[in-house]
Amino acid sequence: MNILITGGNGFIATNIYKTIKNKHNVYLTNRQTLDVLVKDQVGKFFDDNQIDIVIHTAVSGGSRTKEDDIYTLIDNLFMFNNLVENRNKFGSLIHFGSGAEFDRRTDIVSARVMNHALLIIMVYQRRLLKER
Repeated sequence: MNILITGGNGFIATNIYKTIKNKHNVYLTNRQTLDVLVKDQVGKFFDDNQIDIVIHTAVSGGSRTKEDDIYTLIDNLFMFNNLVENRNKFGSLIHFGSGAEFDRRTDIVSARVMNHALLIIMVYQRRLLKER
């Protein structure tokens, strides 16, 4: 089975890789080998490689030393979107997230994604329209 793992420098990706590398053909990628933010790179990767499963662990932001801004969220949505736009070129998508996705000023136990859903959709749509 051919498996693509994004975010190859991260904790989750490296541990998944160590677990499955001897059982499957694994493409462990990072920003230098496949920048998931670049739509053309993602499309070319799937055109050049037959992938059965995508394990998406890449994330923008999440730094402990810098507060994320709205563009961090947008970048993460674009990475996901660039993979989904190629969904006909692979079998399954497994998407990982982490507590780093939530605003650090909010208690992670009580964080509610839906409170920000409308803002997220508006900003995302605005950026998509600018690309066209």
